[in-house]
Formats: sequence, structure tokens, C-alpha cells
Amino acid sequence: MKKILTVLLFVLIFSANIGFADNSQIYSKLNNYKDKSITKGNYSFDYKSDVFKVYDKSGKKLILSVNKGDFNYPDNFFVNDKYLYYTKTKQGKGSSIIQTDLATKKSKEIKTFKVEVSLAGVRGNEIYYTVVSQHGGEMFEPELRVFNISSKKDLSIAKNATSVELGSTKIYYMNFLMELNPTKLYAVGYNYKSPKMISKNAVNYALIGGKLYIAESKVVNPDDEFDMNNLKNETLFVCNEDGSSKKALTGNINGYIYDITATEIRYEVIGSEKYYKMNLKTKKVEALNSKY
Repeated sequence: MKKILTVLLFVLIFSANIGFADNSQIYSKLNNYKDKSITKGNYSFDYKSDVFKVYDKSGKKLILSVNKGDFNYPDNFFVNDKYLYYTKTKQGKGSSIIQTDLATKKSKEIKTFKVEVSLAGVRGNEIYYTVVSQHGGEMFEPELRVFNISSKKDLSIAKNATSVELGSTKIYYMNFLMELNPTKLYAVGYNYKSPKMISKNAVNYALIGGKLYIAESKVVNPDDEFDMNNLKNETLFVCNEDGSSKKALTGNINGYIYDITATEIRYEVIGSEKYYKMNLKTKKVEALNSKY
């Protein structure tokens, strides 16, 4: 009986560890406008300047930097405590996804493309990216795809997809519009089947601490997706990852909410180039000298 209980305990611990490992496989994103520094394991990552750098845990010893070359320097880098991923794109010549081993400092091409792609996220051995199809020089809607490093399989997840975020159980993306305006926000599981619409008038969103923060607009002109007046009346909501238990965190915001954190939002009054931030707890609003 003791042996059976020991085996069951081992299975439960092993199963729990698998679940934890799955969540930890999602790489952190560093963007050159925000999220500019983070520490993972024995490394700290810095994108405060115009060059991406990796330091030791203390942040004092430089391990490596991604030097600028004859390629478009990426806006986003994806990191964990072992690898660094980013894209090298050459105008008119295509893109390549680069993997850098932090221990050896060696880099290699994971996949190359004849067209330009944008890295959307990394989860374990799965590389998520968007690609915009072209025909006769005309641009078409972006497509979200996933490439598995181990199996070499490359699958389509969704057409007309942008602003991609990887959650613990779901992938989130918005429909693409040629102009900034309210659009649909979707969630799809990692089986890539049966996407669910979370919001039909989302302007921006953020995935923070297992919660979705969604800026939604009251559309005043639904027949014209290019009418900037559709952005003027926005409210920030928070809900669970599946869209349930949705509640408002703000009243009506007369502006475009361009940045969302768990504690504050930043927004721009349309057509004025005036920027503000609001504390979500106190609702205090402050004017900003610049966007960030």
C-alpha cells in the first residue's frame, strides 16, 4: 500500500511540474518603447538604449550585445534564462529568425523567409510570427503562423491577425485595420482551433498577471472604420483570460488609450498630441510632457 501511495505521489508531483514548466516556457518580450529591462535566471536584459544588451544577474558585467548590421534592427526581443530570439530583416530580401545561446554566446538561424516577417512570441520550441502576403506589390492582411523548431512544422493559426500576445492557455490577437480604430479581439487555444471573440470594439489590450485589460470604444460611426471619432470614447475593462467576469476600471476616457499596465493607463486626446496618465486606483489624471 505504501508503494502505491509513493507512486501516486510521484505522479502528482510530476504532473504539477509539467504544468508549471508549460507556463514557464513563454518567453518574455522586451520592446524598445517599453518593458526595457528584465532579469531571468543568471542574466539581466537591457533595451534602454538603441542596442539590446545582455548582462550578468547583477547587471554590471556585459555578456553580449546584438550589434546593428545591414539589417532592420528589431523592435522586440524574446528571452528566457537560456536563449534569446529576434529577427533579422533585410528590405526586399526577406527575414531570418535568430536564436542565441546565452551560455555559449553563439547564434544561428532557426528559419529563413523570402518575405519579411515579424516575431510575435516564443513558447518552448514554438516560434510565433506574422507575415504579410504580397501580390504584384500590393500588401494584404497579416497572417499569424507558428513554426516548431523540433518537428519543423509550420502552421497557419489565423488570418488578419496582429497585436499578438501569448497567455498561459490561450493566444490573443486583434484583427488588422489599415488605420487605428476599434476592431475585434480574439482568443484561441494552443490547439489553434475554434477562436473565440473576446471583444468586438477593442482599441488596445494587455495581458497582465493572468488577467486581460481591454480598452474598448463606443463606436460613433460603424460604417467608417477610418473615422478617428470612433476612438474618442473609451473605457478600460478587466476580465479573466476567457473573457468572463468583465468589469469596468474607468469611466469614459475622451482619448485613445495607447498604454495599459495593472496600475495606470496612458492616453492621447485625439488630434491634439496631448498625453495623460490615469492612476487606476485613485483615478487621478496627470498631464505628460511626452508619450512615454
